[in-house]
Amino acid sequence: MAEEAVESSSSFESSGDSTVTNECLQELLDVFVTTVYKAKTTDRRYEIIQKRCLHFFGRDYRLEIIDNKQGQLCGHYPSEIIIAVGHLNTEHNNNDDPSVNEVKEIKELMTTAKLARCRSRFVLPVILFENKNICRSATLSTTVELYGRSGVEWIFTGGKEDTVGGEDRQKSASTTPGGPTLNDPENSETEWALLSKVRGQDVRLMKALNVSLICDLMVEKKKLKFGVYVSSSEKVDKWARYSDFEIASMPYPGCEFFKDYKNNGYNPVSLQFDWKQSYIDAELCVPEIMKVAIPQPCISYQSWDLVLITQNYFKMLLKHLLECEGGLLVHCISGWDRTPLFVSWLRLSLWADGCIHNSLCAAEMLYLTLAYDWLMCGHQLKERHEKGEEVMYFCFDFLKYIVTEEFSIHGKPRSSKIPHNSTRALNGSTALTNSQEETTTTGKRLLSPLAFDDSVSTDELLSSSSSNSHPLSEENSRARHVRGEAAGVCSSSHTSSNSRSGASCRLLRAQRLSEVRQLFFRVYRAAIPEVTDPPPAGNTLAGITGFFSRLAGSLNPNPAAV
Repeated sequence: MAEEAVESSSSFESSGDSTVTNECLQELLDVFVTTVYKAKTTDRRYEIIQKRCLHFFGRDYRLEIIDNKQGQLCGHYPSEIIIAVGHLNTEHNNNDDPSVNEVKEIKELMTTAKLARCRSRFVLPVILFENKNICRSATLSTTVELYGRSGVEWIFTGGKEDTVGGEDRQKSASTTPGGPTLNDPENSETEWALLSKVRGQDVRLMKALNVSLICDLMVEKKKLKFGVYVSSSEKVDKWARYSDFEIASMPYPGCEFFKDYKNNGYNPVSLQFDWKQSYIDAELCVPEIMKVAIPQPCISYQSWDLVLITQNYFKMLLKHLLECEGGLLVHCISGWDRTPLFVSWLRLSLWADGCIHNSLCAAEMLYLTLAYDWLMCGHQLKERHEKGEEVMYFCFDFLKYIVTEEFSIHGKPRSSKIPHNSTRALNGSTALTNSQEETTTTGKRLLSPLAFDDSVSTDELLSSSSSNSHPLSEENSRARHVRGEAAGVCSSSHTSSNSRSGASCRLLRAQRLSEVRQLFFRVYRAAIPEVTDPPPAGNTLAGITGFFSRLAGSLNPNPAAV
């Protein structure tokens, strides 16, 4: 086993350029399905994965890094948290524009707000679109978890009260006989004071990130385990601490449901979640501006199959991004199964529209979202795979259901009723051309958009300049030039009267998403053997269809063609 690890690591280290091959993607998935990522890991392979992500982000954004190498902020967030502070202005080489995110303030707030959310998974910005942050997190913690985590930190800091709520925790422990009220640990006065302190920091962090919408994917109002509320949510915060934000309660099936998806032959059509289960008490409730994004009445959401509920939720999130000021936060309970679904869809969809990551090709985008949105933000593929809960597989399979214009950010014009002051980056999202890529001068804290070298330190990557440029291969240069021209067309297609440009944009979107999907299937089933569990018993049409679909998949050496 040790020799295999060394061999695999050397294979990673041998990749000295920015090209992402099928082998690179398969190696990434091999690591993903056999290990569990932790921020403090010393595994060389994770270091290289992190640097590749940094490189890909830095091709289009000005970046700053928040150190999390020891997991001091969160044990299952990236060891180097990447914060986009602005877009690269390649046309005028002016990278001194004001930063969208003030990283010093954000880091301080992350430190003080982390206990407000389960597993210390604080609000983390992961996508920058039109100077709006798309963020992810876990849901709110209760005092049950607060006592545990703050107590552990108190021990490991040698008794120093450097965690938020330390004094309140001691006060509560000494004045509340028997500890907190377990049935609802938010009721007593001392619990209220502790929660108000950490949630107040959480609110400050979201305001610093200019979040205006909280999308809650939980099917519960509060998570109950063994008669104890172990997590809460903004939608039931009885003291209205989150009243400054729009809250969208969008209940979405948890990871267990995706075993049904697998057993149904990986077919989400007509697959419905059982909303009558006793623990489910959350209901679909979204702002009015989001309701107009879908043709169906929201009251009918329990009749929607997996395809329709996902499509409608996705449309509503796009509607907020298009019409409303401020970014959004997406979370479920732990923030590592349902949350990366929507984060990954948003990243890939906005990229396919020519709005973000314009210099990246399909293979690079697939690598980035797999590594950063899934692996390094805590998704436990090994456990999910062993249980047959194919959440991540569904993410990329579902891309075929959002290729059309109605799921594009350019699909409909902006409403004149909602002010929107954000400006599109890169002067209309125009990507780098071939000649611009080879002569770009990067400024302070910028990552070179040209070559990836995994022997280079993070500091060197962030301070690289044009003198470090390496010529691109002719093939890669030509591909990026084409992508740049196409992105420029798509960025303005929703305001142009040129129907040909609009058609080109629609075609490009479909091609990009289809390419990512096919690439994923190609490497996923090569790295992860097909699960051979039988489909659900019964003679229903779905069961029969699922059986033959699985049979065809096992006989076909190229699952991407199924």
